[in-house]
Amino acid sequence: MQRLASRPSFQPMVGRGAWASVMVALLLVFGSVIAAAMPLAAGGAGVAMVLVSLFAVSRVTDLSIYVLNVATMLGLGLAVDYSLFITSRFREELARHGDVERAVERAIATAGG
Repeated sequence: MQRLASRPSFQPMVGRGAWASVMVALLLVFGSVIAAAMPLAAGGAGVAMVLVSLFAVSRVTDLSIYVLNVATMLGLGLAVDYSLFITSRFREELARHGDVERAVERAIATAGG
């Protein structure tokens, strides 16, 4: 198994192209820049926290060279996936009941539960 160097450079391995392509896809789904940026902001914050944790762990033990890529992919992927899940639940409830408040309430209450 390949290992990281003793003092790794902890820079996100996902290029700008990946973030840009995700942003374009989210713009198509959500229809607004702010709504599309929210999952990326949440994913970015999650990835940053994981990278800080990995940096601390790397001081104690060796890590695989793939850890950074996997952590970044999972953080961004889970944030985008969950936001799309909530959005689809909201749209489903809005079509069913027609009331925005009730649709938000039901989408949040039934997401992941």
